[in-house]
Amino acid sequence: MTRLVATALAAIALVACARPAPDRPDRVDANDAIVYLTVPVPDAALWVDGVLVGPVADLKRGFAVEPGRHRLELHHDAYFSHYQELDLGPAQRLRLTIALAPQLP
Repeated sequence: MTRLVATALAAIALVACARPAPDRPDRVDANDAIVYLTVPVPDAALWVDGVLVGPVADLKRGFAVEPGRHRLELHHDAYFSHYQELDLGPAQRLRLTIALAPQLP
């Protein structure tokens, strides 16, 4: 019986320490800024504030961020990386076209 109680307490402790899951991760707050990207390299990886968002091809509907200052980075092995600072207002919609320069062989 003691082992069962110890296991139950350990499980409760793990759940209590875990980060809460967002209610709806696909939900966009009305205050969020939306950025729409056009990049001719669809498999370039987008990073925002040091966090991988994913390949540009998966972002056809744009991506949402909280208003404020953000660092946007585009990376691809065959192209020079692109870095850009964005200062976005509440509910702002921004369309960016970014051409990546190919690296020489």
